[in-house]
Amino acid sequence: MNDIELKIFKKVYNGQSTIAGIGLYAGESIEKGENILCFGGVFALQSDRYSDRYLRSTAVGIAEGINLCESINSNKDISDYINHSCSPNAGMLDAITIVAITNIAQDEEIFCDYSFWEANEDWVMKNECCCGSNNCRKLIDGKYWKTINQTDKKFNFFSPFIKRRIIQYGRKD
Repeated sequence: MNDIELKIFKKVYNGQSTIAGIGLYAGESIEKGENILCFGGVFALQSDRYSDRYLRSTAVGIAEGINLCESINSNKDISDYINHSCSPNAGMLDAITIVAITNIAQDEEIFCDYSFWEANEDWVMKNECCCGSNNCRKLIDGKYWKTINQTDKKFNFFSPFIKRRIIQYGRKD
């Protein structure tokens, strides 16, 4: 399989996070609606996500049963340092593109809600969330999408396949 290359649209850099470890920061002002980056990697079956072929922390769900992951032979790239926040300033435009959902000032940390792309319902973030937002969920897992409906403000920032899950789950056929 060929790698999909990381594409960066806006100047970004890694630095010490205000939440946890290393974070991703805006190297220039980013306007709401501007693309920030597209994830890269190789396609992997969800069932192989935790095999010794992929870096465990780099999976982005792109379809039911399919992730985009970094192979074990790759190095983590700059996109792997986006930290989670329950009040994110970035979200998904499509299956692999991160877009600003608010204006992001130069040198501000870029945050996403990991639930926007997490495909594995059994996944739980290793540490309790400490984003400090008023709506902090503390426990971040792969089931959060079940609490969202199409009228929720966050709905538009989920990946397309998670949106389909939300729509299907919400139907009472």
